Amino acid sequence: MRLKKGDNILVISGKSRGKRGVVEKVITHGGIMDILAPIRASNVILICPRCAKPTRIGTKMVSVAGQTKASKKMRVCKKCRESVD
Repeated sequence: MRLKKGDNILVISGKSRGKRGVVEKVITHGGIMDILAPIRASNVILICPRCAKPTRIGTKMVSVAGQTKASKKMRVCKKCRESVD
């Protein structure tokens, strides 16, 4: 799952379409827990903290400083190509 606790999101389908919120808890079997009820991760989209636009999330492998073969997976915005983490 590409969404994490604390991410700003926009609901893109359903009765609450257009509402914005913050992820409070991520359920491992594919949902995001809200105060009232969970919502599927496929019904929301991340709002990039850098460009403030709703965007898809990509990943990029970044080498860890001081280690030769270790790398870390980072989440990146598909629109502005900046790191989301």
